[in-house]
Amino acid sequence: MTSSPNIEITNIDLPISKKAAQVRAKYGFKTPDSIQLATAITNNAKFFLTNDSDLKKIKEIEVVTLKNSD
Repeated sequence: MTSSPNIEITNIDLPISKKAAQVRAKYGFKTPDSIQLATAITNNAKFFLTNDSDLKKIKEIEVVTLKNSD
C-alpha cells in the first residue's frame, strides 16, 4: 500500500499537531483519529477513507466510508 502513487507518508509536524488539537477539541474524536484527519486536512487530501462512520461529522474534509461485507 505504501508504494501506491496516491498514498503519501508524512511526519507529524507542528501545523499537523495544532490542527489535530483543534479537530479533537471541536469534534471529540480520539487522538489517533484526530492526528490522521489533521494530516489529511493539512496536506490538502481530496478525501479521508475509513470504516468509521462517526468521522463523517467533520466538515473540513470529505470522509468516505467503506461498507462492511458480512
